[in-house]
Amino acid sequence: MKVKSKKASALIITLWLLSFFTIFAVGLAHNAFTHLRLASYLSARLKMYYLALAGIERGIIELRVDKTPDYDSLNENWSNNEKIFKQFSLDGGNVTLSYQLALPPEDKSAKKKATVTLYGVQDESSKIDINRASVDVLKTMLENIGGIKQDKAADIANSIVDWRDIDVVVSPGGAENSYYENLDLPYPCKNGSFQIPEELLLVKGMTPEIFSRIAGVITLYGNGRVNINTVD
Repeated sequence: MKVKSKKASALIITLWLLSFFTIFAVGLAHNAFTHLRLASYLSARLKMYYLALAGIERGIIELRVDKTPDYDSLNENWSNNEKIFKQFSLDGGNVTLSYQLALPPEDKSAKKKATVTLYGVQDESSKIDINRASVDVLKTMLENIGGIKQDKAADIANSIVDWRDIDVVVSPGGAENSYYENLDLPYPCKNGSFQIPEELLLVKGMTPEIFSRIAGVITLYGNGRVNINTVD
């Protein structure tokens, strides 16, 4: 009986050890697989980063060799050239520089705008510079593109100006510190230039819905004037 008992105990210990080493091996393999997959992701992300950087540099090159630096239009190589900017190969990858341009609707009652894809660099001067645009320009943009009523558009336009100017004078319908610091989650009025377009969402009256409509036509760059040769 003792011999059988010892053999049974040895068998149980052996099975436990086998189970332990099996679990250990599976865990080790899973851990190694996870690390290899993470390394693969990091390598792919790094490659994509440098491919994107190469695309930017390709656009810069075309801008530097621009033959008409004092005149910009959609007919220039940097703005629209499929051969240069569509899926050009680089070190095992492909890079495309493109942007969407809205076209006038054939039917004026059409709600959805038709678009065309252009391959190249988009001119930021084709957009409205929210750091320099006048109240009237901002108001018109909010009415026609933001789709809001005239009075509300005027209030938001004045609030945008109050946000970016350095004084503390409240424009008609606008807002300064006295408004923002009394919100449920208070914050100060910036009284400085916008640094990112999304900063508009901090301005009195601006909503995500309105912002989504105007996001494609605003910029933080330029001299304040809109280039009508490159607008959609």
